[in-house]
Amino acid sequence: MVSPVKILHLQTIKREYIPAERLVQFLSLTPNVDRRIGALPYDWIKTSEKSKIPDITRRTGDVFERFAKEIDDIPDKAADELKLKTAQQVLVNALKKILGREDIKVSYAGNGALKHCQRLDVGSYSYAFSTFKSEKTARKQFSDYFHRGQGRGNEPQTIFIAYNRDSHGRWAKPFMANMSGADDKGGFILSKFIDSNHPAKRSFGLMEKQRKYIYNFDPNYIHGVCIEAGGCVPNKKYIQNSKERNIWMRFSKIIDSQVELLKQNEKCAQVHETLVEASRCGEDVLSFDTSIFLEQEKKAADKMIKALRKVHEFKEKLIQEGKFENIRKLLNEDMIDAFPYSVYSKEFGSWAADWYPRLLADELGISNTPELDEMMSISSEYNDEVKINFAQHYSKSEVVKWLQDNFVPERDIQLFKNLEEQYGAIDLQEQL
Repeated sequence: MVSPVKILHLQTIKREYIPAERLVQFLSLTPNVDRRIGALPYDWIKTSEKSKIPDITRRTGDVFERFAKEIDDIPDKAADELKLKTAQQVLVNALKKILGREDIKVSYAGNGALKHCQRLDVGSYSYAFSTFKSEKTARKQFSDYFHRGQGRGNEPQTIFIAYNRDSHGRWAKPFMANMSGADDKGGFILSKFIDSNHPAKRSFGLMEKQRKYIYNFDPNYIHGVCIEAGGCVPNKKYIQNSKERNIWMRFSKIIDSQVELLKQNEKCAQVHETLVEASRCGEDVLSFDTSIFLEQEKKAADKMIKALRKVHEFKEKLIQEGKFENIRKLLNEDMIDAFPYSVYSKEFGSWAADWYPRLLADELGISNTPELDEMMSISSEYNDEVKINFAQHYSKSEVVKWLQDNFVPERDIQLFKNLEEQYGAIDLQEQL
């Protein structure tokens, strides 16, 4: 398990994206850990003594966090003039005192579904100071906005990854951010302010459709510069080696198409399960007689077997060339991304794993089940009210080991009950 302290280090964030589900779990284990990443703009601290910079940074972060909490529920249109103006004045006065300068002013720049944005002018430079709204203030469709790229649970770390990995100048430069989980207040991002006066970047062209490092599902550009990371998800599928990337993409396209096929309806999943069971009973699925199915089911079965043949033939070729093992590892890492994380999807139902192309996973020798740690985190995000079928995918010993390392009675009592329903009595008295 990754150290809760280490994941909040900026260098770690730059190397590895930490999804909100996991971040929330880590933060719950270490509620007092410093959650801020990044640094203040150089112009703010260039005249300060080096020994005083950490204290200046800490005090500034405290002011930002306090401001974010004070305005997280102001309405969008009226912006609660008195409350906002009061908070802005307190912010400016505090910054003037901390930074030892008078050329600081702030104005309300606008809002989106999830954030309020202030324009913070310090000297001759302008900054976007974005603070996250409370859960009740955010739009209804974003009630779980800390998941999968949206909101305070993902945006702070995403903007640093995007800025450091994507093409130069395509993202507004981030300076400091406060990492926050699902229900935490005080989340913020300080970045460069981009407006219509900014020199226009050329069009992304194909890069906008074929992202290398980042998927941008909800782009928000000003003159070709992406001003926020909301809706962006780091692309773990990117492989630097072009030959390996091309091979991986051939497999990936087949896997992705099978995932979509299995999502069409429950009938497809049932057909898939029949083929998986036949394979595990020793039958040659490559020559399976699909006439046993009804017409629509037969079409689905034929598509699955055709995909399996392609994978089998290509895999055998790579094995002979000695190129398959590394590709297998890459595919294994990527397979869990096929898992649908939405609370509205079927992964919490009885045929959850059937949405995975398990037939292809078995052929490739890779796992089609998410890591236990991730599934525990997802269960926690929904207060363990939705009963995930852990027993279908994980052994009792794996679950017991996880509980021994992570169980908090006050927080996980419902989870513990759910697990005992599936696995029988679990004795953790020695650990508790």
